[in-house]
Amino acid sequence: MTYMLMPLDTHFDIGFGAVAESFKLASDAISSTHSELLGLNSHLPASFLYRHAIELFLKSGIIIFHRKFKLPFDQESPDSEPKVLVNGKWKRMYDVHGLKDLYSYLSSIVSSQIPYLVTNTRCSDWSFSAKLDTWITEIDATDSTSTFFRYPVTKHAENDKNKWAHKKGNFEDMISKIGEGSKPLKAFLVLGENDEITSAFQHDDELSKAMFITLKSAADYLYCFHAAMRWELTGGL
Repeated sequence: MTYMLMPLDTHFDIGFGAVAESFKLASDAISSTHSELLGLNSHLPASFLYRHAIELFLKSGIIIFHRKFKLPFDQESPDSEPKVLVNGKWKRMYDVHGLKDLYSYLSSIVSSQIPYLVTNTRCSDWSFSAKLDTWITEIDATDSTSTFFRYPVTKHAENDKNKWAHKKGNFEDMISKIGEGSKPLKAFLVLGENDEITSAFQHDDELSKAMFITLKSAADYLYCFHAAMRWELTGGL
């Protein structure tokens, strides 16, 4: 892959794919380190890196297909500033962050070139898997604007409650769920002047773990798709 040794502005996709790889590999490195060394909520930066890698891989694919197959961006040339067709309207690529919008558009232009791809490449199947459809939908439902993993508060207050590993709860409810075979209870209790429990916070990272796995799966999938595009469509550039 010659693009790896060349400046970003010389790349076929103006560097989107290479930067996507960098974000993915950085998250791989963070998530492979023992979590206790990084803090209780290290999933947030690691998740953001995967999420951003996914966005950049999708944008890389859009640029590569436009330039390879001479597809104009609206009324402008394939080498002009990249755009994305969202709900029938062209938008500057730099203004589009929703993964569903990017994925939907990339899927449509890949599908339009299937006859050429099957005949002229070594890849017999260029269709995206149903799993990727599901992963993109799940990620977009949580973070449609690329802000969820970067900021403590977003415009989606209900979703924000799920990003932190510690959640407010009722101590009696926590105790009632303890039984044979149940997971150990990890909780932080705040006591009043008479040692009564005034607040209880439980460590619960099930949702964040599930989302992290989804993000990693989608990033890994698109990492491979990006490699296929560079081998088969850009000559490694």
